[in-house]
Amino acid sequence: MNYKNLFDSLKKEELLDTSSKIRVGFERETLRINNSSISRSPHPTELGSACCNKFITIDFCESQLELITPPLLGSSPALKKLSDIHHFVTHKIGNESIWPFSMPPKINSEDDIPIGTFGTSHEGIFKHIYRVGLSNRYGRGMQSISGFHYNYSHPNILWDILSDFTHVNKSQIRSLVYFNILRNIHKMNWLLIYLFGSSPVIGNKILSNNNDSFEKLDQETSYLPYATSLRMSEYGYSNVNRKNISVSLSTLDDYVDDLRRATMTEEPRYLEYEDKRYSQLNTNILQIEAEYYAVARAKSEKFNFIRPSANLKYGGVDFLELRSIDINPFSRIGIDNETALFLEIFMLFCTVNECELFDKEAMQDINDNDLTIAKYGRKPNISLKKDNGTILMKNWAMDILDQMLSIAEQLDTGDSKYTSVICKMKSKVKNQEKTQSAKILDKLLGENISHTELGVVIAEENKDYFLTSAIKLNKSWDDLEAETKASIFKQNNLEKETLGSNEDFDQFKKRYFIEE
Repeated sequence: MNYKNLFDSLKKEELLDTSSKIRVGFERETLRINNSSISRSPHPTELGSACCNKFITIDFCESQLELITPPLLGSSPALKKLSDIHHFVTHKIGNESIWPFSMPPKINSEDDIPIGTFGTSHEGIFKHIYRVGLSNRYGRGMQSISGFHYNYSHPNILWDILSDFTHVNKSQIRSLVYFNILRNIHKMNWLLIYLFGSSPVIGNKILSNNNDSFEKLDQETSYLPYATSLRMSEYGYSNVNRKNISVSLSTLDDYVDDLRRATMTEEPRYLEYEDKRYSQLNTNILQIEAEYYAVARAKSEKFNFIRPSANLKYGGVDFLELRSIDINPFSRIGIDNETALFLEIFMLFCTVNECELFDKEAMQDINDNDLTIAKYGRKPNISLKKDNGTILMKNWAMDILDQMLSIAEQLDTGDSKYTSVICKMKSKVKNQEKTQSAKILDKLLGENISHTELGVVIAEENKDYFLTSAIKLNKSWDDLEAETKASIFKQNNLEKETLGSNEDFDQFKKRYFIEE
């Protein structure tokens, strides 16, 4: 099957029709803070069950909220839904505020970051022990770094059209297209890091094994002058130091097999944590698939099996999760409309352009490019690896954006919102001072304000905005209230089922890992 011909067959009207039906979902991680410190209070009962609430849960630590929108038709409804969730949360957390940066505020010790708890059901205990394992392996500081996840799926009509054209099974077409997108995302992820990186500063408590020329910002933080996203570097939210992890992006079967292998292969370094009971789920390279910190992952929305990889294996890919976007501190909800529109164009670009399969050398170049831009992306005349040679980052970026412009022009109907976004991104490539990372550093250095102080100022401004916004204007309020109550009921039922079962936790865990 010729991939290029697959999309050459799509008429402009068909592309517009399918693109208007794409589904977008957001997952925004953020810390609750009390004054200028990470909150040490439990997850508020006013927000429901962290174990079962489908809109509001926690990520690693007890104070690290994860705010989730369902998949919605396009960016605009998803942005509105996320704003409604922020509004609801702000009204429910009392004197606390929502931290606006990916990098956490000042951390005095690991004890400042209590590991998340999810109740006494087997499912809840499993979630907690997984996080204990993350704490042992990477430290609580790294795990308290927050990101913004972008979930994307094409409508079923696209698979119908492509299947009719090729006479190939829709499930096969879906996997073929989604893995082509995955490879393209990885190949061009450096561009997303450059454009949307918002973490040029890192806390000294998190910074370790410093091999770069960091400069002191204040007593608690350091920065790299040309950094865009230290979160996406080896100093941030990463497990790139584990050479044992190699997950293929060629096919769904290879992808699932490699993930499974990583969750079943012992890592000798993790044997030391086995002295204490429930210090981790196991001693393997990955405890579970979620520990695979890729820039993008294939996901299934099926829940026929316990393990995510089993659902992928039998149900195929339903959507992609893009994970390399930093929290935008200049937006009250962590992402702005321009970024959301750009990502729509970017994902379509990754769809219609064929991407080659990667060997280990190509994958290493891809990872090196990400690290280069994460740490030195705004450095003048910086080069990247491409096609066994090098290319100026600006030249490659402009070439990609020029190609994306033709898609943006097709998407614009009666206005120029998509082409306008591409033009703005081009200006960021031409002038690095317009990037989010540059603006953050300019503000910190120009106003001689600490990272924590700036975060508190922004957090309080956002809190005031949401508190002064009328509840009646929040169209999601009733749904969020209902889910809060339903999630507590659901957790209570899970805990009753656990108490009433003849299965202990070790048996539950064993069943999880043999579930196919």
